[in-house]
Amino acid sequence: MFTALNFWAILVSGALFWVLGGIWYAAVFSKPWQEALGFNQLDATGKARLQKEFPKALLAHFVCGLIISFVMAKVVSAMGATSVLDGMASGFWMWLAFAFTLQLISMMFEKRPTQVFLVNNGFYLLAFALIGGIVAVWR
Repeated sequence: MFTALNFWAILVSGALFWVLGGIWYAAVFSKPWQEALGFNQLDATGKARLQKEFPKALLAHFVCGLIISFVMAKVVSAMGATSVLDGMASGFWMWLAFAFTLQLISMMFEKRPTQVFLVNNGFYLLAFALIGGIVAVWR
């Protein structure tokens, strides 16, 4: 069940998910994402609470990246994808079926701003496609 998987590809893909998330949310889309979530309006206590929880969030992000990479490797293998494009296509379908739809439901029920939905899904789309491409070719 697990012997056909390349755990180095899964580890590297999980790390990529983590690093890409840092670039996406801290550098590229930091300001619009934080403003849409109201982080820029927090008082000192709220900011201190966020900073205290930040290491846990980073760890959770990394673990989730490993889980996504592991499942993606299983799906890509089951689909017989062996090229970067086939792997990226698998990542797209996984994103559409799970990340996009679940984020859309959350946005609608939680009344989150559309901007948060767009930033989050842009990240997930790129990450899922890259992970799919990596685990497809690195066997």
